[in-house]
Amino acid sequence: MMQPNRLPAPAGLLIDRTQPMRFTFEDRTFEGYRGDTIASALAAGGQWILSRSFKYHRPRGVFSMAGHDTNALVQLPGEPNVPADATPIVDGLVVTGQNYDGSLESDRNAILDRLSRFLPVGFYYRTFIGPGRDAWTRLWEPIIRRKSGLGRIDVSASSRRTDKMYLHKDVVVVGGGPAGLSAALAAGEAGADVLLVDDGPLLGGSLAYGRFDPAGTLACRHREALTTAISALPNITIMTGAVCTGWFADNWLSIIWNDRLYKTRARDVVLATGSIEQPAVFRNNDLPGIMLGSAAQRLIRLYGIKPGQRAVVFTAGPQGYGVALDLTEIGVEVGAVVDMQAGGDQGDLAKVVRDQGTLIMEGHAVQEARGLSGNRHLRSVRAAPIAASASRKDGRWLDCDLLCLSVGEMPAYHLALQSGGRLVWDAERRGFLVSGLPARMTAAGAVLRQSELEIALAQGRAAGLRAAAVHAAEKKADRFAHETAGAKLQPHTLPIFPHPKGKEFVDFDEDLQIADIRNTVAEGYRELELVKRFSTVGMGPSQGRFSAWATAHLVAEMTGRGLDEVGVTTARPPVVPEKLSVLAGPSLPAQRLTPMHFRHVELGARMVPAGAWRRPAYYGPVEQSEAAIAGEVAAARTRVMLLDVSPEARIELHGADSLVLLEHAVASSHADQAVGSSRDYLMLNEIGSVIDDGQVHRVAEDRYLMASKAVASDMLSRSLLALAAKRGFKVSVTDVTAASAAILVRGPHVATLLGKLAPSLAFSSEAFPKAAFETASIDGLAVGIFRRSTGDQFELRVSAAAGEALWDRLLQIGTDFGLKPGGVSAANILRLEDGLISAGLDTDALSTPAELGLERMIGKHKTHFVGARSLIARQCQTTRRELVRFSIPASSSPRPEAGDLVMDGESPVGRVTSLCNSPSSGSVIGFAYRAITAERKTNAPLHIRLCSGDVIETRVSNEDNLRSDTEEGRA
Repeated sequence: MMQPNRLPAPAGLLIDRTQPMRFTFEDRTFEGYRGDTIASALAAGGQWILSRSFKYHRPRGVFSMAGHDTNALVQLPGEPNVPADATPIVDGLVVTGQNYDGSLESDRNAILDRLSRFLPVGFYYRTFIGPGRDAWTRLWEPIIRRKSGLGRIDVSASSRRTDKMYLHKDVVVVGGGPAGLSAALAAGEAGADVLLVDDGPLLGGSLAYGRFDPAGTLACRHREALTTAISALPNITIMTGAVCTGWFADNWLSIIWNDRLYKTRARDVVLATGSIEQPAVFRNNDLPGIMLGSAAQRLIRLYGIKPGQRAVVFTAGPQGYGVALDLTEIGVEVGAVVDMQAGGDQGDLAKVVRDQGTLIMEGHAVQEARGLSGNRHLRSVRAAPIAASASRKDGRWLDCDLLCLSVGEMPAYHLALQSGGRLVWDAERRGFLVSGLPARMTAAGAVLRQSELEIALAQGRAAGLRAAAVHAAEKKADRFAHETAGAKLQPHTLPIFPHPKGKEFVDFDEDLQIADIRNTVAEGYRELELVKRFSTVGMGPSQGRFSAWATAHLVAEMTGRGLDEVGVTTARPPVVPEKLSVLAGPSLPAQRLTPMHFRHVELGARMVPAGAWRRPAYYGPVEQSEAAIAGEVAAARTRVMLLDVSPEARIELHGADSLVLLEHAVASSHADQAVGSSRDYLMLNEIGSVIDDGQVHRVAEDRYLMASKAVASDMLSRSLLALAAKRGFKVSVTDVTAASAAILVRGPHVATLLGKLAPSLAFSSEAFPKAAFETASIDGLAVGIFRRSTGDQFELRVSAAAGEALWDRLLQIGTDFGLKPGGVSAANILRLEDGLISAGLDTDALSTPAELGLERMIGKHKTHFVGARSLIARQCQTTRRELVRFSIPASSSPRPEAGDLVMDGESPVGRVTSLCNSPSSGSVIGFAYRAITAERKTNAPLHIRLCSGDVIETRVSNEDNLRSDTEEGRA
C-alpha cells in the first residue's frame, strides 16, 4: 500500500504517524494514520472520487474538507450520508461510495448527465401531475423511486447509545477560531463561566491551517498563545468536534458532542462562527480536483496531504496568494494565479508570489473546466478576461489537476438568522453583512467579514468582555460600531459565468445549474423562498452554504431588484444534519415493574411492555397462548379472575382549590360529589376532543384521587400541573401511581370471595353499591376497596410493599372459587365484550363526545372547563361520523385488522379502531367509525376494506350500548 500524496513529517498537525491504520473503500485497501479522516486518507492514496451527485450522477470529490458539502458523502455499514472529510478513520473500517449503479468509477446512471436537457428544474410537476398522467405515473414512479435518495439504510444495524445533558453557562462562544479564542479568553479572565464550542477536531480555526503572513508563522504563534492561556483557566469548558445546531428563544442552544445532545442555556452568546468560502460558478465547476483554497490548506497543514501536482489558484483577494505560497512550499507547481482584481494592491502575500515568478493573470477569471474521460478528474481550465468586451473565444487554457478557489466568502450566518438577526447586502463593499443581533448576542471575526487577523482578535476580545459584563447596558453601548468596525471587503465582479452548454452548478447538493434558477424565476417565482421550494435550491444537506450567495445574485439579476431586496432564505435549525438517534435520546427500554412482578413470573406469565411497565399478557406457554387467554376470559365470566392493575394512573389533588382545578380540567361535574364516593370523569383538550376518561374518588373535602389508564399517567399529571400553574390554584398535584399496588377482582363469585377476605364488610349490591369505596383491615393491612361502575368488579389497593402479600392471600382464598390470574390480553377482550371504548385507542385527535356517545358525561350546567368553547362551536356543526360496535363470525376469513378502512362505495368514511376474537360470543368483535347517514339502521352493514384490497361486509351490533371503559352505561 502506498500513500503517494502524503507529505513527509512534520506536516500533518492532526495525524499520528506512529499509529497506522488500514481500511477499505470500494473493496480496495487503503492506509492512513490516526487522526486522518476518510477523505484525507483516500487523498493520500490517490483516490479523489468519493461519491456521485444526486441527479446527474457526476463524479464528486473533496471540496471543503470541513464536512460542509455533499460532495464527500459516503456510506458506512448501517449509516448513510457520512461526511468523509469530517469522519476519522478506524482500523478495519469498511467504506463505500454512494448513489451509483455498477461501480463508483463507471456509474451506469451517469447517462443521466447526457439527458440533463430533458430533466429541467420542476420537470416532475409538468410530467407527472395533472389529468391524464396516470399512465406516466404508473410507469415512471417506481423507476424514479429506485433512482432517488443517496445512501442506503440498514434496518438491522444495531443502534448506538445516545443521551442528553443540560448545561447552564454565563457565556457560550460558538467558534474556536481567532475571534472565538480571543472572546473565550477575555470572558474567562473576567470571571465568567464559559463554554467554547468548535466543530473542528482542534481549536484554532483558520489559525491551524491558514496563512496570514509571508513567513507562515504568525498564525501558529497566536494559536499557541491563545490555547495555552485558555487551557490554564478552569472556568472555561472546551468542546471540540461539537456542533451548535440551533439557537432558540432566550439563548437556548442545542449542541451535539460525542453522540450527546447538550441542551444549553446561556446568559450571553458570542458568535465567532467564521465565514464560508464560496465556489465560483462556471462550466464543470464540480469536477474532482476543484476545491476551495481553504480545503487545500487543510489537507496540507492538518493532514500532510499534497492536493495535486500542478495547480491554478483562482482568487479575488489576498487569500488566494496565501494558498499559492502554501502549494509552492510543498512542491506543487502553481501554473498561474488567476486574479479577478486588476491593478489593486493585494498585499505582502501577493508580492512574494509575484517575486517567485508565478504567472499572475489580473482581471481574469476561470470560466470553464475540462475533465479526464468520464469527468473523473480535472484536466485543464480556461482563464479569460472579465472585461465586457471580451468574447468567449478569448482566454487561455491552463493544464492542471488542481484548481483552488478563493473568490469570496459568506458569513456563517445560520445561528445569527435563527436568533432574529439579518443578513444585509452592503453595495459599497459588495458583501453580505450580519446585523440586528438580539441584546444577549454579539458577533466577532470573520462572521462580520473581518479577514484581518489583528482586528478579528480585537473584535473577539471586545465581544468576550461585553458578554462577561454584569450590566446589559454596558453591552448595548457601542453595538453598531462593533458590528461594522473594520469590515474590509474586496470589491470585485461576481464569479458567475454562464455557458451555452450549461453544467455551471449553483447548488452541488441538487445538481442545479444557472439555467435552473433562471427558469424558476421565468416560471413566475420571483421571491427567494418560492425559488427555493420550486427548484429545491438550498434544501440539501449543505443548507445553502454554497448556493445562497449565487442564487440571490441570479434572482436579483432576473427580477431587476437589488440584493438588499432579495436577501437570503431563512436559515432554520438544524445547522447541520442531526442523527435521529441523538434527537430520540437514550434507547434504554422502560423497565417499571409492578409490586407483584415476580409473582407473575413465578406463575409462568408472558411479560410484555405496556407503556413504561412490564405486565402479564397471559399465563402459560407461548404455544398455548390462545387457550390460556380464553381460560382467563372464561374465569372472569363464570368464576373469578385477578388482574394486576397497579400501573393504572392515580393522580392525587390536595389543597383548598382541588375541586376548582378538577372542575376546570374535566368536562364532567364533580361539585356535588360526596366524600367517600366515586364518579366517572371525561377530559377534553382545547379543541373539544376526548383525550381521557376515568374515575374520580373523593377521599376528603379537599382531596381527590383521579384514576385512569396506565398510558395516561404522564399526560394527566402534566395537564393538571400546567393548568394549576397557569390559573394560580392552591393545590398540589401528585402522581401516586407507584406508591401503591392495585388488584382488580372480577367475576360472578367476587362478592363471596371478598366476604371471606374481609368478613367485616358486606359486598352485596345493596350494601356496597357501584362507584363506592371503603377501607378495611385485612390481615393487618390497610386496604382500600373500590367497586367499579361496570359489572362485578372490585379494585383493591394497598401500599406497594404489601402488594405481594395481598396477591398471595387472594390466590389462597380463591382456590375454592376456581380463581385464575389474568393478563392484559384477556382484559382487552373483556373490555370489547362489555362494549367499553378506550380513550386513546378508540379515539383520535378529533373525536368528540357526540361521536363516541359520551355526551351525557358532560356536566349539564358546566360552562367553564378545558375545551368548553370549542365543544360548543363543534356542536353547532353536523356530526358526520360515529363509533359503533361490529361483529363477524369467527369462522370468517380473511379478518379485518385495526386500522382497516370503512368504505362507502369507493370512498373511505372511517376505520376500525380495535377488535378481538371473542371466546365468549364465538365471533370477532370490535369498534369502527362509520359515516352517519339518514338511512342508518341499527343492524346496517359495514363494508371494511382489508390490507389485501378485499372488501368484507360486517354487521353493526348494539350500537346504542357503547360506554366508556369506566361508565356504567347509557340508554
